[in-house]
Amino acid sequence: MRVMVVEDSRVVQAYLGACLRGIPDLEVVAIESDGVTAVATALEVLPDVILMDIELPGQSGIEATKQIMARRPTPVLVLSAHLDGADNPRPFEALAAGAVEVIPKPDGAGFGEIDALRARLAASLHAAMASSPRRMSAVHGIRALATTLPPTVVAIASSTGGPAALHALLTALPAPYACPVVVAQHIEFGFEAGLCQWLSTTGHRVEIGVVGQRPQAGVVSVLRADANYVVDAGGAIARHPGGPERPRPSGDLLLTSVAERYGARAMGIVLSGMGRDGSVGLRALHERGCRTAVQDQASSVVFSMPSSALANGAATQALAPAALAQWLLQAQEAR
Repeated sequence: MRVMVVEDSRVVQAYLGACLRGIPDLEVVAIESDGVTAVATALEVLPDVILMDIELPGQSGIEATKQIMARRPTPVLVLSAHLDGADNPRPFEALAAGAVEVIPKPDGAGFGEIDALRARLAASLHAAMASSPRRMSAVHGIRALATTLPPTVVAIASSTGGPAALHALLTALPAPYACPVVVAQHIEFGFEAGLCQWLSTTGHRVEIGVVGQRPQAGVVSVLRADANYVVDAGGAIARHPGGPERPRPSGDLLLTSVAERYGARAMGIVLSGMGRDGSVGLRALHERGCRTAVQDQASSVVFSMPSSALANGAATQALAPAALAQWLLQAQEAR
């Protein structure tokens, strides 16, 4: 794996270099300190993956990502020093620009945590290698609905590439939507508030899901990433009592709980992501007669999660985000 690092801090460069040197079969092919040079170097050395800081001299990592995606799409992992910023939309602007994932930026102060960071980087880099860096595709066709029952809740499982897909879906879905939407998005703990703020720019009310609160019509609830959550028998968001199952929050646990609580009056969607999470839960919804769908391959950054759901018969429809929005609207119009 040929990796390019774009980071203006010499301390963080050294820290990242120490981490990356311990990952087998990985070569750092370039290190740049500003956004303008980063674009030129990326087009010259053709790395497999780019680690990109957001705040850079010359031009930002966001603008550099846009230019790279326009000229030679390459998987970009964005490094962000701000995990808790509801007032910091920059990480999500990077995702909109085409970045695959946002990961915490090390501060270079604690080399004692280098093993944990190395493992985190290795997992993210391999996921990025399997991604397809591209912009969202055009709207795909929508098949007719098989039932006339309107839904009472929508549950979504989402991972790598999911934030951008969620944004595109909500942008195409008129606000407010008539029933609650609950999202299990694999994300770094601490980024949830920023993700909610960014998704709120679509016009929808987007909030972090609160334990004990029932999902509300017209509200998109994003589950926290510190644990796994379900919708309990009373219809409220609850922390799952099991162990630290990863990735968190589990899409399978959310979707399965929604199937058990709502039966055929639920809808389920699996968006872009690495792995198989969501396929078991979507299957549980499908078996109860629910409408189910996945994001299509053309618009997915990583097609593994949608592909797994299609393979086990959990869904028969694969649609781009804007088409998923129209599919949700059709379901409400069945009323």
